[in-house]
Amino acid sequence: MKFTDRLKSVRGAKKAALIAVSILCIGGAVAAAALHLPDLWFQILSYVFYALSALSLAYLIYVVICFVPKMKTNITRWAQNYEFTDKLLHDYGYRTVAFGLVTWAVSVAYALFQGTLAVLSHSVWFGALAGYYLVLAFLRGGVILRGRKGETEEEKNLLRIRVYRTGGILLIVLTLALSAAVVQMVYANRAFEYAGLMIYASAAYAFYKIIMALYNLVKARKQSDFKIRAVRNINFADAAVSVLALQTAMFQAFSPEADVSLYNAVTGGAVCLLIVALGAFMFVRATIALKNQG
Repeated sequence: MKFTDRLKSVRGAKKAALIAVSILCIGGAVAAAALHLPDLWFQILSYVFYALSALSLAYLIYVVICFVPKMKTNITRWAQNYEFTDKLLHDYGYRTVAFGLVTWAVSVAYALFQGTLAVLSHSVWFGALAGYYLVLAFLRGGVILRGRKGETEEEKNLLRIRVYRTGGILLIVLTLALSAAVVQMVYANRAFEYAGLMIYASAAYAFYKIIMALYNLVKARKQSDFKIRAVRNINFADAAVSVLALQTAMFQAFSPEADVSLYNAVTGGAVCLLIVALGAFMFVRATIALKNQG
């Protein structure tokens, strides 16, 4: 029997043991890289762990690839038994609103957190961040909740177009709060900061946000519901700000003594202009749609 066939045939306790060993090998490689002792035997052991961790990572990827389709089938079958989860799976608009409510709650919580820091530390920087996340939360909540009103479908559609236009205006207002944060970055040398390895997690999350925002922005263009388009545009603006936040955090972590004010000014200005352009586009498009409806 071939080696790959043997791997495929591993089941139950043997597979669990292989996964556990793989995780231990990867953990050993990370520990070896972190300790970096000069002892010869330690270096030899480190290279052994590096080789084993590479094989282990390959095996874990193989397990995930084999497991995901089965897991997806089981989750789909389970989700179809309940109305809420069934709608999440099959109704794109419903899913957009549901996850939008989650991100709205996170924005509110983070705005309150930054506001508390601003009051306790008398910091303009935290105050600017609190203002940004507060406007963002108000924008998301208004788009999601107001778009549900209306008696007839025609009334609902008109209201959603108005909400879309208001969302565009508020995106422009959002830029004012963001501009205050950018000014603090440039002239007061303030930056987003993440402790230790959190910088790498934040980088991964920022890239995930921008990729998903772009994907959903393109997908939302096929939707006739202006509320869904508004939510996706807001998420895209938020993702753009995440890229700016990541840049300042990377500079702070890896080049704390360097003068990066010019880079932050250019990126911050570009993000602000992008959000203003997006808000203006939403306002103009909604105004044209309202005229066509009338």
